[in-house]
Amino acid sequence: MAMYDVVILICEKNITLVSSVVILLTRYNEFKTMVTQLKSYLAQLVMDITGPTLTKKDYRLMLARKGSDLAAIINSFALDINDNDLAQKMLISETDIKYGRDEKVVPYCTDIYNAGITNLIALADYNIDGAMLSEFSTLITAYEQVNQKPRQVRVERKTLNRNIKLIFVDLDNILYNHIDKQMRTFRTSYPGFHQDFTNARIIIDFRAHTTPRIIATKFGMIGGYVYDAVTSLPIPFASVLITELGFVDEADEDADFFLENTPFGKYTIQVSALGYETLVKNDYEINSEDCIEEAFFLTPLPAEPTPTPSL
Repeated sequence: MAMYDVVILICEKNITLVSSVVILLTRYNEFKTMVTQLKSYLAQLVMDITGPTLTKKDYRLMLARKGSDLAAIINSFALDINDNDLAQKMLISETDIKYGRDEKVVPYCTDIYNAGITNLIALADYNIDGAMLSEFSTLITAYEQVNQKPRQVRVERKTLNRNIKLIFVDLDNILYNHIDKQMRTFRTSYPGFHQDFTNARIIIDFRAHTTPRIIATKFGMIGGYVYDAVTSLPIPFASVLITELGFVDEADEDADFFLENTPFGKYTIQVSALGYETLVKNDYEINSEDCIEEAFFLTPLPAEPTPTPSL
């Protein structure tokens, strides 16, 4: 990045000379625009990394604790009044909310809230009041609002990283294939200017004898979650591999994975985790620059028989 700034500084000091060559001025202005865009991308990336971001995990934990407490109390109330349907419906544990699938969290919590509101007067004897339920409702709303933010942040961050890589390629291309060569115009007539520019470029001109590779293909992204096919619980730290490309991502503690910069095409995807059968999906097509949301379900391996002790 510093080299780009030095190149601009030298050219601005000698802008009259740069302007005397029309095509050089055109390329230089393109170069400056791209450098400005690159700085904007880098600033956005820094903000995404360092900025405050509430995660769904934080809200899930609060919902799981408060929701399971409310459900247990309402379950006790239901048993006292012989309402077996309500008692059964309130068999919602902290684990159900904390580790259940995303689409079940809000319905679980909404059922608890509605049961509380419906029986609010009677539940006063069980130390449940309107303020408590209102606080729980606020948590549900907050979770709904931020539930997709972590994924959005990851998608935005991956997109920024991809754009940064591409713009670096474009910058190196315009320097190596155009500006460097056009600067030879001044090697004899203005050797000082030419030497200053050359010195700035030599610092990182690691491709002096190579041909820049222009990236012209389109790229997509795939992200989602890995679940147990029997229990529907998330499988943390599962591996998702695009075989043909060697791209792999390990799902996080919430079983969330993300693969970026995948060229459009059809691939074989393998999903694996300790204790599960490997899932293979052939001819999986990536044909959109938007993130493709996917859910993979792994089948647990059969339990190994316990060896019979020898007599």
